[in-house]
Amino acid sequence: ALGGTATLTITLTNANNVAASLASALTDAFPTGMVVATPPSASTTCPGSGLTAVAGASSVSLPATRSIPAGSGATAGSCTVTVDVTSSLSGTATNTIAAGALQTSNGSNASPASAQLVVNALAPTTTKAFTPSNIAPNGTSVLSITITNPNGAAITAVDFGDSYPAGLVNAA
Repeated sequence: ALGGTATLTITLTNANNVAASLASALTDAFPTGMVVATPPSASTTCPGSGLTAVAGASSVSLPATRSIPAGSGATAGSCTVTVDVTSSLSGTATNTIAAGALQTSNGSNASPASAQLVVNALAPTTTKAFTPSNIAPNGTSVLSITITNPNGAAITAVDFGDSYPAGLVNAA
C-alpha cells in the first residue's frame, strides 16, 4: 500500500571458483518516490564490512570492503543485500542496477538487473453517525462524517459531498 513497507533483496552471484572482491562500491539508486524505510532493517550476507542504508535515503550502498563468495563446481557462490523500502508514489516502480554497475575483481555485471514494486493507493473510507440517532419532528441531531485514510501517506486533492434524504436539512 502507499506508504507501506516492502523488502528489497539484491542477490549477487559469482560463478568463479575464487571470491569476487568489489572493486568499487555498488550503489543501488531507487526510482523516484522510493526511499529506505524507517527503520531501514538492512543487512547483507556478503563477506566483509559495511553497508549504507539510511532511513529516508534514495539508495543503498555496498562498499568495496565486501566480496561475493566463490562458486563450487556447478553451483555459483552468492550473497544478498536486503533493505526495507517505502514509496510515496502509487503505481509501478522499477528499480534497476545498470549493466556494469557491479565492479569486481572478476569483472562486472554484463546485463542490468531490475525488479518492480507495485504500490497501490488504498481508497479512503467514510462512516456517518447521528447523535442522537432518534429525534422528534423538527428536532436536532448532529451528523458526524469520518473520512479514514488507510495509507501510510497523505491523500491530497480530496473532494467531498453528502446529499440528504428528503425532509432532512441543516439546522440553523
